[in-house]
Amino acid sequence: VVLLGRYSPFATWYGFTLVFMCFPVVFVLGFRAQYSNQHPEWTRKAFLYCAWYYGVVMTLNLSGQLFMIITALLTGRIHIGFIVVIICCMCAWVYDDWQLLKAFREFSKHDYEDADILTHRSRSYSRSLGGRMLFAMSVLEEVKAEKAAEQQTLAGENLQKTTLRKAPPSDMDETAMSSSAVPSDREMTHTH
Repeated sequence: VVLLGRYSPFATWYGFTLVFMCFPVVFVLGFRAQYSNQHPEWTRKAFLYCAWYYGVVMTLNLSGQLFMIITALLTGRIHIGFIVVIICCMCAWVYDDWQLLKAFREFSKHDYEDADILTHRSRSYSRSLGGRMLFAMSVLEEVKAEKAAEQQTLAGENLQKTTLRKAPPSDMDETAMSSSAVPSDREMTHTH
């Protein structure tokens, strides 16, 4: 494996331990996605096993990396700058691997029995239908949603019309109000 334009035994060791040896992890993640609700106890045990297995592989990786760093420093065959870069990469790898270990521990405690969406009954209906049927069903659902939205809009407009009819007129003429409210002195003298 080449890192920064040079052959890197560190990257090769990382690839061998944490990439090649971790095939059970990928298998268990796939099992979780497909069968966790059918076999919840197996899923929890498998993730507990994966957490321990990954921890052992991570320890093997770190011990190999440290062995190579010490050997490189003692022999002087690898430049010190390259070793610093590898140590920085190792810190990032350790952080990432620690997060993965925490996720495995959390997965080993999940309640997979509550995963109703993964039940065979809810999946079998949609899988038995063809693509055209599913498309037609989705179009019908969209039409129903549009009709419901249209009915809500019409109901809102009808409500506005009825409230406008009941409201008193607000734009009365000021002269009409002043002439009808109080008679002037002239009108009072002419009337008597």
